[in-house]
Amino acid sequence: MKRALEHRYYVYTSMTALLIYRRCCTRDSVAILGGPDYRVLLGIRDARTASRDAANNNLPAPFFNFSQLLSNFQAHELNLKDLVAPSGGHTLGFAKCATFRNRINNDTNINPKFAASLRASVCPASGGDNNLQPFDATSARFDSVYYQALLKKKGLLHSDQELFKGNGSRSDRLVQR
Repeated sequence: MKRALEHRYYVYTSMTALLIYRRCCTRDSVAILGGPDYRVLLGIRDARTASRDAANNNLPAPFFNFSQLLSNFQAHELNLKDLVAPSGGHTLGFAKCATFRNRINNDTNINPKFAASLRASVCPASGGDNNLQPFDATSARFDSVYYQALLKKKGLLHSDQELFKGNGSRSDRLVQR
């Protein structure tokens, strides 16, 4: 993106400026789609340089269990609330079949009808790795349907459903808010 902008407009664009622009666009998109408005801090405080590889390597995997998710966030000085709240961003967008195939075929903490529907319609036992499925029923609107789906054991990714196990944990209480 940086190179494309610099090539097209013949100007130097800093990575910091692009990251700030991206944060503002994200905030505005969330608000337009019905989500909360929030303040975007300008400037960058998390690194002196930007690295796509470093960013991708620090994202939690879709198959992580709860302990792995929390450890991943704690390694960045974040807490349980910092884990559960931004996961609500999965109310927007889609996941590839390859990221949830194991869940719909092997997990036990999944609504059986939900799993069967996904196997029949979008994610067969083999093939279709790039088939897309919305994270929740309202994938173009920022709302609480993602969290409501977790309460019904309809989290698309294994890592999503790990946030709500129905055992009364602190994580369960945050999802139920």
